[in-house]
Amino acid sequence: MHSTDQQERQVTMTKKNWMVTTPGYKPFPMILLECALDHTGALAFARSIWPRCTVE
Repeated sequence: MHSTDQQERQVTMTKKNWMVTTPGYKPFPMILLECALDHTGALAFARSIWPRCTVE
């Protein structure tokens, strides 16, 4: 990988933190390292794992 490619990758990596609430668990953070999702995207991603959850 060229150094320019590495720099571009570092710039585009964003940490986004969402609080997940799902039945039977205490609220916990869901941290997405490679992409920053809006609320709709974060909810869809979380529900692929925890179908009845909400995210804030």
